[in-house]
Amino acid sequence: TLISPSGGETLAADAEFTIQWSATDQDGDDLTYSVYYSTDGGATYMPLDTGLTTTSLNWVTVTAPGSNTAVIKVEASDGFNLGQAVSSPFTVAEKAPLLAIISPDEASRLPVSAAVNFEGAGFDFADGVLRQESAFQWSSSLDGSLGEGRSLTVGSLSIGTHQITLTVTNNDGRQATATIEIIMLSDRDNDQVPDEVEEAEPLLDPDDPYDAMSDTDGDGIVLASEVLHYHTDPTDPDSDGDGISDGEEVLQGTSPVNDDRDGDEIVDGSDNCPMIANPGQADLDGDGIGDLCDNCLSSSNPDQADDDSDGVGNVCDPCPDSDPSLPIRAGGCNYGVSGCPGDFDIDGDVDGQDIVAFPAGQPDLSLEEFATEFGWSDCF
Repeated sequence: TLISPSGGETLAADAEFTIQWSATDQDGDDLTYSVYYSTDGGATYMPLDTGLTTTSLNWVTVTAPGSNTAVIKVEASDGFNLGQAVSSPFTVAEKAPLLAIISPDEASRLPVSAAVNFEGAGFDFADGVLRQESAFQWSSSLDGSLGEGRSLTVGSLSIGTHQITLTVTNNDGRQATATIEIIMLSDRDNDQVPDEVEEAEPLLDPDDPYDAMSDTDGDGIVLASEVLHYHTDPTDPDSDGDGISDGEEVLQGTSPVNDDRDGDEIVDGSDNCPMIANPGQADLDGDGIGDLCDNCLSSSNPDQADDDSDGVGNVCDPCPDSDPSLPIRAGGCNYGVSGCPGDFDIDGDVDGQDIVAFPAGQPDLSLEEFATEFGWSDCF
């Protein structure tokens, strides 16, 4: 028997409510309970909790979809038999959607010459992930309405401090808003480098639209990127002095301003394993690659070639052209990347050991004839 809710209650969107019931078993068996919530008068249910051994559940409605025809169902089981009780309808208040502004970041300082990319996300407990573009409306305290969409690119914004507001509307018309502040900075030469940055950097001129793309130190990184993104020295091609140019480090995905990435007290330019600490610099095969980074410890392979990407270099891999995702064949190698099948008829048996390796409907061929027919004679 359901004690509460009894029907007719109105629960706030963030209410704490105790669901209570009573139950008996004629044989005196222990009972377990499962509690379900419905927003459509009992047509469909979602679980609130299962496997309960007590006769109450403290329910917080903050994540429950709102409804004017909500009901609770409690099921009781002794392990063999099942009984249930369903409440009369009651109301759970509707909720506004949840939302977030993903980009730009709060307090971003952007040149007025640059397009601004806005991205947001919305979720509603009743509707799920909100995907309708018109549900997302963007506006600026300085420039008014900016447009709609989960993603929106605005070609230009006014100079100054903007309160950017994203308003998200769910299917019931309920709204929620989020706001961030961004600052649009002057850029007289329209090179997408703010004037304040160019004025602080001796090599940049806020009235020269071409200097931002120059490379004064010849390290392969343009001046604007050195100043704005990598924070390297635009007059020194090796800002961290590790023997590797800034441009090379960027291409490698390493830091051009940290001369010892692995912290082993050996600068990267001299370190034979710059991503893994190895202060002893052990190199068994003398190929210039430290043992901790070497994919062939006992065979010199300075190029570290590994055609099948299995972590074993070609010079010491007995099967350098095999596909590690496929089964092992009788010869000890995986089937080759050149086209040998793993399980051609998809029956769960590796072809080399399959009595009938060809698919249903193929001619009645022996395994050898089949391999020759399809050009896979070296696979078995």
